[in-house]
Amino acid sequence: MGRLFSNLRLRLVLVIAASSLPALLLIRAPLSLALVAFLAPVVAWLLGELLLVRRIRRLANVARRLTSGDTGARSREAYDRGELGQLARAFDDMADFLVRRERKLREAETRFRTLVEEVPAAIYVAGPDGARLYVSPQTERLFGHPANAWTSNAGFWREHLHSEDAERVRAEFERSVRGPHPFASEYRVMAAGGRPIWCRDTGVPIRDEQGQTRYVRGFLVDITERKQLEQEFLQAQKMDAVGRLASGIAHDFNNFLTVILGYGQLLMSSSPSTELREICNAAQTAAELTRQLLAFSRKQVARPSPIHLNETVERMKNMLQRTIGDDVALVTSLAPDIGRILADPHHIEQVLMNLAINARDAMPRGGSVCIETADADFDETYVRMHPGARPGPHVMLAVSDTGCGMDPATLARLFEPFFTTKEKGKGTGLGLSVVYGIVRQSDGHIIVKSAPDQGTAFRLFFPRIAPDPPDSDTPRPPSTPAQKSGTILVVDDEDSVRLLVATVLRQHGYSVLEARDVTTAIASGRQHADQIDLLITDLVLPDGGGLDVVRALSADRPDLRVLHLSGCSVHSGLTPEMPFLEKPFTRETLLRKVGDLIEATPPKTPAS
Repeated sequence: MGRLFSNLRLRLVLVIAASSLPALLLIRAPLSLALVAFLAPVVAWLLGELLLVRRIRRLANVARRLTSGDTGARSREAYDRGELGQLARAFDDMADFLVRRERKLREAETRFRTLVEEVPAAIYVAGPDGARLYVSPQTERLFGHPANAWTSNAGFWREHLHSEDAERVRAEFERSVRGPHPFASEYRVMAAGGRPIWCRDTGVPIRDEQGQTRYVRGFLVDITERKQLEQEFLQAQKMDAVGRLASGIAHDFNNFLTVILGYGQLLMSSSPSTELREICNAAQTAAELTRQLLAFSRKQVARPSPIHLNETVERMKNMLQRTIGDDVALVTSLAPDIGRILADPHHIEQVLMNLAINARDAMPRGGSVCIETADADFDETYVRMHPGARPGPHVMLAVSDTGCGMDPATLARLFEPFFTTKEKGKGTGLGLSVVYGIVRQSDGHIIVKSAPDQGTAFRLFFPRIAPDPPDSDTPRPPSTPAQKSGTILVVDDEDSVRLLVATVLRQHGYSVLEARDVTTAIASGRQHADQIDLLITDLVLPDGGGLDVVRALSADRPDLRVLHLSGCSVHSGLTPEMPFLEKPFTRETLLRKVGDLIEATPPKTPAS
């Protein structure tokens, strides 16, 4: 622009010089002519200054306004064919171009900002040391810390890594900065208030021409919900595996206890002694432990019937109050008109008792226990968030306390068999395992909320059944004394158990046939079809099951009475109305069952 002014002034000087030349030639002319000759160049200069330089100054002013960002500046000059007109057009075109470009930049910035603010992730730019140079607004919403806290403190990100993850994440980030691979890691960040948030962090190092990392561009995604679901799923898998193990152990252990208890009672009947009595008592105690294991593994005997939880709670209030003690207040909040559930009434009572005892032990200095009931409805979203839950109407039974609460590590193992935080001698560690097994066997699920010094709340959800379910109770014949005659086929692959049952039956006047597998049992049953009054069979046999024996023999003898035995009471094909005796059993129980079944057997038609 300065060169333009210089050129124009040079031209003005030339114009003045050219105009002054006649004045020099007419120096001797009359005074008026000389005066005119002198004033002409002055007037020319003034006109040039007025018409040319002012226009140039206006253009210069427009240029300054444009460079300062004023895109509304225009020359207001006529676009004539002269140099200044063309220059004015160029200035105005440049201003229009800047306006259009600025508009596009604003639109692009708006789109980018909308994308950054709406994407479900926190975007960041970090230096090679991990210091945040930029964080998107989601960062504050996700973690609660102001955005400037991340960018003003170079060590903020490192300082807020979870202590268990910090060393690993720092090493992974440094390897990514130095190496060829992007940064990808899952870790916890401590949010405002000390709450850990699981994040999936993916970053791409941006390098210069020498291969050195200038900065890392990446984003954080909140995966806390996914991690919780993974933990719940793994816990469910672990509990299922432990349940299978417990069921197998209890099944075998019950066979041993049947023999110990049976022979102990046989010896007691002939020569009673304190030692034998203690053996039998110990066997009974061990049998109770195996029953609890089977309850946890959902393999215990269940006789479900329609239950109204409000009635169950009201019936048990006095017993529960005596159990938890006078220093613990029992409060109930029962929603009226709740639906019914289908479950074993005794099992629900056991659940309430176990939860009440657990609450009492958490409040050694007293407190309060609240029992609540309410209806609930679960949709597919809830089911996805809670593994083990089912969609549809449910009834909730909640037991909460004001006790010492539990930390996350204890919560993770809460329902494991034999896990307990009580001191030695004050618990078997099976109470909550039994609760878990009963609820799962009833197609329900459990949610537990607890924190140290903030109490614990157990929420149990059971499927709700129709308002007026049919009565499923079947009248049972009255118990009668064991009959002293009849032929019984005993089938069990455990020789010691089979021998014990046969011995007890023979001592009480029964004729006994024995078999240890399906093939032998079917052959013996068909050979003595008209003689057998009762079939006693174990449900699990080496070459099949007791139900196979029943089906084969019932084809020829539809009236054949059957008593099923097992150390594990839940089996495919076994229905509640089928006579069943769970191992271990006492001699009296065996004889009473046998007497009831044989007495109920219709008279056989004599063979022709």
